Amino acid sequence: EASQAAATAAAAAVRIPPSAQEYASVLQQLMLTRRTINAFESELPVGWEASLQRAVRAATHAPNHKRTEPWRFHLLGPVAAARVCELNAELVAESKGAEAGAKKLKRWLAMPGWLVATCKRSSMRSAAGSSMDEPTSVLREDYAACCCAVQNLCLSLHAEGIGTKWTTGAVNFDPRFGAAAGLPEDE
Repeated sequence: EASQAAATAAAAAVRIPPSAQEYASVLQQLMLTRRTINAFESELPVGWEASLQRAVRAATHAPNHKRTEPWRFHLLGPVAAARVCELNAELVAESKGAEAGAKKLKRWLAMPGWLVATCKRSSMRSAAGSSMDEPTSVLREDYAACCCAVQNLCLSLHAEGIGTKWTTGAVNFDPRFGAAAGLPEDE
């Protein structure tokens, strides 16, 4: 009986990997249930740093043509996040009025955990075929790779119960965005 109990305990300690079908089912459920979150909790959950590290690792395993690995991830501190929020509110106010800008500022300032994903530009400038219009250009391939990386990141965080919002609004394309976020000039 003692040896059988020991064998049972040893078997329980051995993690039996799920089948390929179970992996596929879990992955597909993540893809089907991940949604953009607009109403965030006011604070990040306990252990979010480890979750973010795992998510960035998953992101960096995205497919990328010619292994350029163009993605960069920047966790903004409170000052940089506030500058981005203020810039966005300014742009919203210019297009939709002061009240809309103030409302957007309040909502964005309440969001915790600002991670900015960028695509490194220096390698794209020097590469042949640097137009998004060319189907095989490095610029186009790197942009697609960055999009895949962001999707991996979002799915990983979703798997850990952390919501995300992938946004590419006017603020992201404003020439002042990089400085507001504290980004390197080549991103």
